[in-house]
Amino acid sequence: MLTPLTGLRTAFVTIADATSAVEIALRDGNVVSESDRIVEAAWLGPAIPGRLWRRILRGFGTTADAGLQLPFDAAGNDALGLLSPNSEFRPDGEALRAWRGTIRRPAPSDRSQADGGRSAVVVRDVWVVHPVDWRATEMREFELHGHDGRRVSVRCTKAPIVISVPTGTTVGEVEHALDPSTVATLRGRTRFHAEDAAVVVELRTEDVVDVLGIEFAPQWQDNPEARAPNYRAVAGTRVDVAGDLPEVRLVIRRVA
Repeated sequence: MLTPLTGLRTAFVTIADATSAVEIALRDGNVVSESDRIVEAAWLGPAIPGRLWRRILRGFGTTADAGLQLPFDAAGNDALGLLSPNSEFRPDGEALRAWRGTIRRPAPSDRSQADGGRSAVVVRDVWVVHPVDWRATEMREFELHGHDGRRVSVRCTKAPIVISVPTGTTVGEVEHALDPSTVATLRGRTRFHAEDAAVVVELRTEDVVDVLGIEFAPQWQDNPEARAPNYRAVAGTRVDVAGDLPEVRLVIRRVA
């Protein structure tokens, strides 16, 4: 059973129609921004007017569809080729960086990486693609810890593309696990029916993931032990920062 994310800080609601999409960002339960209409994106199908055409296309099993396109397949593969070096969706002129690491909660949360003895969910991504198209992404802060000891803080100003093995469910079954502000936003902007089919992907602490995004200036976290007498280590810990830009969305793929 899905349970609400504890310590939820950020959520994104994406709503698509036959020609475009809009993304609404929430912070601590409040709407903080709404994007302009998005008309071209890897996860957005070609503009085909009318729901009748959508039903016809679905009937033929084609992926040439308007609305949201799932970035993962049933096995959790990169269905849109977003991580391919030759992807047509890679932005020109932007230096993308790839990281691999284990998901951890940032300090001081390092002391409690699990909820009730289980790994803790840090990203939950809910997709509904029929008969309407919407997506709800909820996140709490997390880092990657690399095998070389490097720490990377993952920060998003827009919903990242999450690639993992999906779980089939219904809107009714996920409603109780979503934050009330996320549900209220969906109810106010689109169809939100309990019987509609949905798929969910999650990322948890201790998952090993690949992240593709923009590298920002590192930060230095103060080390309290550095104030102790005879402490010889460097005072502070370097934390790299992986983020996005208006034209660059983070891609996160679970690998283990």
